[in-house]
Amino acid sequence: MENNETHWFARQAEQFEESRFAAMTIMLTAQSCFGSIGVFFSMQNESYVLVSLSAAITMGSNSAFIAQGPAKWCVGLFYGSIVINTLVIAINFFL
Repeated sequence: MENNETHWFARQAEQFEESRFAAMTIMLTAQSCFGSIGVFFSMQNESYVLVSLSAAITMGSNSAFIAQGPAKWCVGLFYGSIVINTLVIAINFFL
């Protein structure tokens, strides 16, 4: 029996690979904007650890897209970037 999460992630990677350049453009733009929002709020609160965290995961995801890394890496880093930047934004609302 397959794990549904793994199966879902594999399907996401396959769909990404089918339309790599279109998906890459949309995903790169969306997560870059989201990352910049996280950095903006972190800079307002002078939380440089969160600035570094948000910038690092965003740049890592961007570099995987630009280097045309494997589909699973690109999709995984994209989702990781979205989750981490969401947490950074949420943490900054409580600081």
